[in-house]
Amino acid sequence: MHSPTAIAGSTKYGKNGMFSLESFENTDLPEDFKIALVTMANHSLAKGTWSAYSTAYRHIEACQEDTGEHISFPMTTNDVLLFTTWLLTVRQVKAKSAEVYLSALRQIHLIKGLVIPILRPDIVKTILQGAKHMDTVRNRLENKPKRLPVTENMMKMIKLELCNQGFTYKKMRLVWAVCSISFFGGTRIHELLSRNEGSFDPAFTLLWRDVQLKEVRIGKDTEKIITIKIKSPKEDRIGKEIIIDIYASHGLLCPVKALEKWLKTKPPAEAGKPAFREENGVPLTGRKLNEILKKCLSNHIDYEDGYVTSHSFRAGIASLMGSMGYSDSQIKAIGRWSSSAFETYIKLPRTKRAEMARNIGGWKL
Repeated sequence: MHSPTAIAGSTKYGKNGMFSLESFENTDLPEDFKIALVTMANHSLAKGTWSAYSTAYRHIEACQEDTGEHISFPMTTNDVLLFTTWLLTVRQVKAKSAEVYLSALRQIHLIKGLVIPILRPDIVKTILQGAKHMDTVRNRLENKPKRLPVTENMMKMIKLELCNQGFTYKKMRLVWAVCSISFFGGTRIHELLSRNEGSFDPAFTLLWRDVQLKEVRIGKDTEKIITIKIKSPKEDRIGKEIIIDIYASHGLLCPVKALEKWLKTKPPAEAGKPAFREENGVPLTGRKLNEILKKCLSNHIDYEDGYVTSHSFRAGIASLMGSMGYSDSQIKAIGRWSSSAFETYIKLPRTKRAEMARNIGGWKL
């Protein structure tokens, strides 16, 4: 059996950022203190964010070469406008990407040990908003495919098509359990699955011990629920763990039934290993799941018009609840679209949350 390697701190944060000893050259501190500061500062952002910010820094250099203009530090409003216009017109990035690169400017000033000026004045905000509107119009004219929310009919298609993919019974049950839990739990897919097959970070990856199937009292009845410990959720910047409850819907797509049937196949069960692994011990990853979804749905959906990914489950539960008349606050709470919304959700009585799950799962297929 193949088993992924646990490497603490490997997936999200690390010592390799953009800060260096030069960032603290204006401080009167011992050398070993400066080294410690560099390490801690580089752990302030995720590795992927540092990668995007490094790209932004290279773009600043390219902007100067293309325009023949000098960008000074600290940057002036004119410098920011020059860089923004170059990104949108010469580099032709989308407005959302431009926002990411502009967000990097604050960190670049910190890295250089400079006082941070106003980097997003009102005129820059106005330009970015206009660029977003232009992107929307352009996408409509070009008929670019959009990510679709998973609907109840799509869930049925996925369940049926999994039987036609040549998977073993164990793998079919594994994939369906993940799909159902993700849909009803409103989870981001990497809150459930590993990012890599060969290694994982136990501080951020959902482990076998983090998933429990238990019975709880709901009113006068006993109900089975799934509890999942989510580590460093996106809406919590501090990295505090949260526990979410996923309730039985008692329908064809019930997440509790899906998990129970997978557990009956006796999957690899090691407390400190990723929760959702195939029978050979290799973790199911978000990328693998996307490939499976495309195979299952490509005969039913024209991927040139719209596509489905693992993130579509999260959008799907929101769309379904909206069509059923749930309030915005209830929808936001289910998907934890803000920390305050999640706090509202967990304060709802279990009887209410169980009722919501049954209602969501009670449609006619």
